[in-house]
Amino acid sequence: MEATITKNGLVYSVDMKTIYYADDSGEFKGTIPNGVERIEDEAFSCCAVEKIYIPDSVTSVGSNLFENATSLKSVRLPSGLKKLSPYMFAGCSSLEQIEMPFEIESFEEGLFAGCSSLKEIPFRAGIKELPNYVFSGCSQLRSLILTDTIEKICEGAVSDCENLTTLVLPCAFFNSTVMVFSFLSRMSLTFTLSPGRCLASSS
Repeated sequence: MEATITKNGLVYSVDMKTIYYADDSGEFKGTIPNGVERIEDEAFSCCAVEKIYIPDSVTSVGSNLFENATSLKSVRLPSGLKKLSPYMFAGCSSLEQIEMPFEIESFEEGLFAGCSSLKEIPFRAGIKELPNYVFSGCSQLRSLILTDTIEKICEGAVSDCENLTTLVLPCAFFNSTVMVFSFLSRMSLTFTLSPGRCLASSS
């Protein structure tokens, strides 16, 4: 087994540049020290803290990073992070706020799945695809405005968004992706066309 160092409730690599996970001691209070460069898969899965601050020294994070951290309310991601990981926030049912860098150019599968307290999605220009289950179960999401760069919406991307009443998307691909929004058939929506955009809203 690779040697590790434990400090303030975090288990590190020997050079303290990688965090493997938060232990069960309860000593981790949510702030990751500067100098860490990588955080491994599931490092904060089921972690009980409400706020997590990740410094700008971190450039890489693993999948399922905060999965099922049901107490987590806010996360600050590092400004230099360019790629988010699959199911990164899945099951974070108390999550309300995410500070996300502008350099993010893609969302990954299941990224916000089950984030039932999240009311706004921090979209970034350049995102081209909504992958499978990316917003699935975001039950407090009331409106979704897709940027003109979105080219594809995958299966289940916005499934079980039961309070979604307004949807704005580029008209250029509306007809080819309408089946993806089959959940809309269970809602009272009207569709309005405007220059370059399609709007679906509650009637």
